[in-house]
Amino acid sequence: MLFQNIRLALRSLRHNLGRTFLTMLGVMIGVSSVVTLVGSGVGVKENIAKEIYALGTDILVILPGKLETSQNFNPSNLFGSNVLKDADIEAIREVDGVESVADISIISGIISRGEKSSPNSMIVAAPSQAESVVDFEIEYGNFYSTDEDKNVAVIGTNTVADLFGSEDPIGKEININRDKFKVIGKIKRISGEKASIEFGPTWDDMVAIPNNTAKKLYGDVAISRIVAKVKPDYDINVVANNIKNKLLELHGTEDFSVLTQKDLLSFLDTVLALLTALITLIAGISLVVGGIGVMNIMLVTVAERTREIGLRKAVGAKNRSILWQFLTEAVIISLIGGAVGILISYLLSIIVSQYSSISPMVTWPAVILALGVSAGVGLIFGVVPAMRASRKNPIDALRYE
Repeated sequence: MLFQNIRLALRSLRHNLGRTFLTMLGVMIGVSSVVTLVGSGVGVKENIAKEIYALGTDILVILPGKLETSQNFNPSNLFGSNVLKDADIEAIREVDGVESVADISIISGIISRGEKSSPNSMIVAAPSQAESVVDFEIEYGNFYSTDEDKNVAVIGTNTVADLFGSEDPIGKEININRDKFKVIGKIKRISGEKASIEFGPTWDDMVAIPNNTAKKLYGDVAISRIVAKVKPDYDINVVANNIKNKLLELHGTEDFSVLTQKDLLSFLDTVLALLTALITLIAGISLVVGGIGVMNIMLVTVAERTREIGLRKAVGAKNRSILWQFLTEAVIISLIGGAVGILISYLLSIIVSQYSSISPMVTWPAVILALGVSAGVGLIFGVVPAMRASRKNPIDALRYE
């Protein structure tokens, strides 16, 4: 019975290819949107997780603002105020088990050289200790010294490509805003191997300048985060708790966050889960629209095939058989639309990975879920037309013109 219904449904769909395509279109768009967006979220999560793992288990990140890693995450806490001070750096340095500390400040500005610019690069002010704390490598030249207060810069691989191409950047000048800086070092490419400070741009996109120079040119810049490296054989959770208690004494309130690698991953999971749920919900609206399209076309199909329904009932077909025939047709339309949508999503993921830093991952669970949702859409929105077809009076159906 099922195979017969499938055969009848496919034959009906072949006779109306144009209408069938338009019916599938909404489902195709909905499924491709959901799978692509979910795949993009998975890809972003994988990339950032690699960076967090690359930080190592001996790194603590202190951020302004109270960031919850539980399900009660509040997005507004992402925007911590300027609460980290120089006194906090000294206090963290005195905590037992802390090997080295580096404060990182993000400075707004335009990086250029002549007519060339590097729009994706980020300017950071960091002390000389950043080299050992974050554990990146200098490929050419050197990092600046502890007491450096000159206009010197160490730049990442992507910034070099933007401003110099294949030219050696060492000893040459770049412009940061209106100030000239001499390039003294090039950071070895680290994307996919080591992270920057925490999830965010890597050192490949960084232009690092000394803290003293930043303060001289731009005044007291806000500390964006503090990175602390824990000594070997020390429990990182104990050290993190000691840092938290020390900062609580200074601040009087917990307006900061001390995060371990595990906390960063948990925070990442929470943020991306919220974002993925939101964008999936938005994309899911396309599936509802597609389902309405399926229902409308099936209602038209039922009206067109009224005499066929009457003839089948006249020769003994039961209401249940008519119901399952049209319901099977609706489900097949949705399933084919879903399958095409998955194919489109796969092609989109290839295009996105080629032309952006995001590498969407079309996973089997997402594919199975998409097909299941497609079948569900056909089943739910096909019920009304199928019931209408099954309840037709055979005499009236045969008289229908």
